[in-house]
Amino acid sequence: MKTLIKLTRYPYEEPYHIQLLLEAANGMQHASIEYYTNAQDLPELGAALVQFPFTDTREHIYEIGSEDPATRCAYYIRLRFFLIRLTGACGIEVRFNNNRSEAPYRETADFTIQAEVAGINRLGQLLKDFGRLEHRVLEWNGISGHLLHPEEAEQVSGGNGGQRR
Repeated sequence: MKTLIKLTRYPYEEPYHIQLLLEAANGMQHASIEYYTNAQDLPELGAALVQFPFTDTREHIYEIGSEDPATRCAYYIRLRFFLIRLTGACGIEVRFNNNRSEAPYRETADFTIQAEVAGINRLGQLLKDFGRLEHRVLEWNGISGHLLHPEEAEQVSGGNGGQRR
């Protein structure tokens, strides 16, 4: 297993809302969650990460949903990008929760990905480009990454028409 953040976009109510499968791994832990969001979320997150770290807070939090049962959210996603040392060492705290209360349906994940400032800045640029909704897949390995167009994503997934398996 390797360090990874991967977003796979499935056509939905674009260009306003998007359906995504978010996968994250740190070399030991791997988790994924499917969610729906406003199409502007990714370019906004990307713009923030391109400028990371911020001199005042040294962190940025991307959060969707809530873990509070009273809010009745279908899921909770939290990515906290933070500076560990001024030398450039960073972390990305990953927290996913499908908000199901009973086993065997409950799924939660909580771990940290190690990164460097330049890698987070590169992820930000990838997110800005991915937010144009021209690509099907974004893959980032902690340092660099790439975007795949729909036809490229089909070739990588074995020609299943971009459908989930």
